[in-house]
Amino acid sequence: MQIKLLTSPSDECISLDWAKEYLRVDHDAEDRVISDLIPAAREIIQSQLGYYVGPQKVQVTVPLIKRKGRKITPRTVGHMRGRTCIRLPLSPIISVEKVKVISFEGKEEIVPDGKYHPNLNTYPALIILDYEDKDTAVINLTVGTEEPSKAIKNKILSTLADLYENRLGPLVHKIPLTSGICP
Repeated sequence: MQIKLLTSPSDECISLDWAKEYLRVDHDAEDRVISDLIPAAREIIQSQLGYYVGPQKVQVTVPLIKRKGRKITPRTVGHMRGRTCIRLPLSPIISVEKVKVISFEGKEEIVPDGKYHPNLNTYPALIILDYEDKDTAVINLTVGTEEPSKAIKNKILSTLADLYENRLGPLVHKIPLTSGICP
């Protein structure tokens, strides 16, 4: 399963002022650095938890059947009575925008509304396709929550602090090489 971010949230849930207060930064010299680290911290938490903060559009590409002559289905896909059930480990899913299937020959087909059935109230969310013999599904979704919990915000702030503290990267001491001298 591949997840591609199409649009980021329009507003971050952590403001620059709140981040500076949390980091105990009382000058403006680091504003640009902190502003760049806020979305990075949010993205790290999103990838760790599978929980999206702020409405975002994503594209999920799911292989339905692995090739090599035998049918081996990935853990995210199940088959039942001519249908394909896809488990999406993303949360929360607001809506399904578009579903496209790709045949083994590479022919793309947009799935009409009545041919897929989303169940977004479960975790993982499920999408049932009325197709069985397709190679890949490409699903465009809107995911995210308007207002994350305090625990999620604190996790983002904690990650932001780690990123800010280590913004210069690890220190690497270079040992000069001397030719012909062995200890």
